[in-house]
Amino acid sequence: MRDKYIKSLDDVKNVDEPPRIIIEAYLDIEDKKYAVTNNELREDCPGIRVELALNEIYADTYKQMLKDNEIFDIPVEFYTVSYHYFSSEPVVYRFSPIKGVFIDTTRKDYSYVVDKFVTNNLTTYLNSQERTDLSTAYRKSRHTFQKNEVVKQLNELIRQNVKVNDKDVSIDLREDNVDEWKNQMFVVVEKTPFENIGFGAQNAIKIELAIKILESR
Repeated sequence: MRDKYIKSLDDVKNVDEPPRIIIEAYLDIEDKKYAVTNNELREDCPGIRVELALNEIYADTYKQMLKDNEIFDIPVEFYTVSYHYFSSEPVVYRFSPIKGVFIDTTRKDYSYVVDKFVTNNLTTYLNSQERTDLSTAYRKSRHTFQKNEVVKQLNELIRQNVKVNDKDVSIDLREDNVDEWKNQMFVVVEKTPFENIGFGAQNAIKIELAIKILESR
C-alpha cells in the first residue's frame, strides 16, 4: 500500500488517496448500545473501530503540498487516530465498558507485572497474620545471614582495612522498608526462575499476567 501510494506521487493529477489503517475489535458483550453494522464485515455486533487517516483539518495544506511536489511519502504528520464504537459513537475511555492494557513486549523490564502478580496472590491467599509471619521469617533469615561465620569474617576484614569518612563499614542485606520481603519474592515457572525461561516465554507469561491483573480490577 505504501509503495503504491509513493509511486502514484509521480503523477500529481492522479495521486492515490492517502492510505488508511483500520483496526476493529469485535466484542463478546451483551450491551447492544454499542452494536450496529458500522464495521468492515457489516456485522450487527458490539465493537470498537480504530481508524488512522488524513485529518480533514489539513486537507488544504496537503493538496497544496501535492501541487508543489513536497509530498514524498505518506504524510503521517497530517494523520489523526479516531476511536468509535460500531454504533459510530466516539469512545470515551472513562465511561467505556471495555478496558485495555498496554503491554510493551520489546522491553525486558517485566518487574511491574510480576511484582503485581506476587502482591495480588499474597493478598488473595494469605491473611494478615500469615503475611506478618512471612515478614518475621524473612527478618530471621537476615539475622541468620548476619551471624554466618563467613559473613562475620568478611565484615571483620572490612572493618580492619576499610574506612569511609573515618567510620567503620560492613556488608549486609538490603532492607529498604518493613515490606522488603515482598520484593525478594519472584515467580518460578516449572522450577525455573522467571528470569531464566527465555525472552519469548517471559513475554507470553507477561501478557497473560497483565490480562489476569486487569480482569481482577
